[in-house]
Amino acid sequence: MRKNPNKILFSATAFRRFLRLEIKDTKYIEDPVQRDVTLKTLVTVLNHFDALANVKVDGPALVAQREPGTQSRLALRGGRGRTHG
Repeated sequence: MRKNPNKILFSATAFRRFLRLEIKDTKYIEDPVQRDVTLKTLVTVLNHFDALANVKVDGPALVAQREPGTQSRLALRGGRGRTHG
């Protein structure tokens, strides 16, 4: 039986976690122009995904602005994830 090519490979939470890690890793890009463009692109993808998926945000961990043209403050600073104790 063939695998379904439309199957979701991972959850919305996992995708958001992946994007936040990628946002954090932009600090290792040496070229400031490339770093800025990459960061803005990742934050835009994260905000649009949150708006499309209607994902509930983990409390204060990431507060995404839903208006077009605005970006999450925490995502711009690297998007702190939730701490599990």
